[in-house]
Amino acid sequence: LQLEQYETKDKLVIAISKLGKDISSNSEKSEGIANQLVILNQSLEEQQEKKRSLKSIDSDKVIWEGKIDKYEEGIRNLTLLKGDILTFQQRQTEYKNVKDKARSAIEVNKKSMDNYSELETLFFSAQAGLLDAKLSEGEACPVCGSKTHPQLAICLPTVPTEKELKEAKEKMNVANQGANSASEAVQIAKTRMEEFRVNLISKAKILLGESIHIDDNEISTLQEKLQQKLGEINQDNVVAKNQLQEILTKEKEAKELDVRITKTEQEIKHMQEFREELEKAIAVGKSSIANNIAQIQELDAKLNYPTIELAKEQVRN
Repeated sequence: LQLEQYETKDKLVIAISKLGKDISSNSEKSEGIANQLVILNQSLEEQQEKKRSLKSIDSDKVIWEGKIDKYEEGIRNLTLLKGDILTFQQRQTEYKNVKDKARSAIEVNKKSMDNYSELETLFFSAQAGLLDAKLSEGEACPVCGSKTHPQLAICLPTVPTEKELKEAKEKMNVANQGANSASEAVQIAKTRMEEFRVNLISKAKILLGESIHIDDNEISTLQEKLQQKLGEINQDNVVAKNQLQEILTKEKEAKELDVRITKTEQEIKHMQEFREELEKAIAVGKSSIANNIAQIQELDAKLNYPTIELAKEQVRN
């Protein structure tokens, strides 16, 4: 029975040694994890601080996207205004051409009227001359009834025929219709141009921020102001797009930070759980050692010899 107790004591001593090694190993691991946790927590704090510095990117993004929309709308409107200026110049050219045609038509009409009036005078003068040639002194004139004829009409050498007079009248009527149509066309072209002028002035005032008086001499000035405004807005738009690109880069960086922060937090959690398991194992090991020591002390109180070898030697003797 004493030999069995010595063997039990040896087993307890061996167990204590093994437990001590396990505790030492687990303690080293726990300390190593604690150091890693310090580094990870520092890294997490840096990542979170960087994320906080990017907090305003969402509102900044909305602001710059709004500015870009505004600039691009302005560019579209100014480009349309540029086209309207060209249209107005076309209306001006159209009005000028119609006026020139009307002026020519009026001149043609005047010449045709003068020509008809001249031919009509010659024709009726010739008729009077033929009538007077048949009158005798004391004979009543079939036109005025006078029996005295102090000044008879002269028979002209060149007299237009009734057919020629009729053709001249027809030409005059055609020319007159042409002049009237041309005058109406001038009024229509002028109305079209003036209506477009009013609309153009209204748009220019809104887009360029100032009152504009548009006449032939100021079109080039308006075009210069428009081109200058376009240049300014295009430049502002480029700046805004560069700012937005920087924000998008930061937004991407923020998303990547979110992934890294989540990964770091998970890593910290796993390490903390592992360290807790190690600390529990250490505590269990220490408790087991204490129990084993207590058992050894109980056995030592019962045994006559400190080791099993001395006990065996005593038995042999």
